[in-house]
Amino acid sequence: MERIVLTVCRQYKEAIAAKDLEQVQNLFTEDASITTPLHGTLQVVDYHEMLFRTTRQAISRLLNVFEGMKGAPSIALYLDHTLILNNGKTLQFKSMDVYEFTSDRQRFASLNILFNPEEVKVRLGMASVQKLVL
Repeated sequence: MERIVLTVCRQYKEAIAAKDLEQVQNLFTEDASITTPLHGTLQVVDYHEMLFRTTRQAISRLLNVFEGMKGAPSIALYLDHTLILNNGKTLQFKSMDVYEFTSDRQRFASLNILFNPEEVKVRLGMASVQKLVL
């Protein structure tokens, strides 16, 4: 696995922790999208604006890394997330974040965030799910 791929992933997590939308945008192609089980496919800016608006702090702990073997360069990170929401609640869940890279491996072409949406719905309650982007 190339070090540049892991470096770009680390830069992304650091940009999220800092709520740095400009840095986040720089890590994705202009036409990139993010897909989640709760909200379908969103543009990168839309997803992160909602994430930053609803969370006070986002902490992600790396559990494992998987490398794509076919198609476009890709990597999957198995993560344990802790989100501290603006309403004071804490949400903890695991996800598999699948990053597809550009051919030069410098930027993300797409991100698919896979997790159990029922687990998140139960922990937040249905009313809160509409306000939170995961």
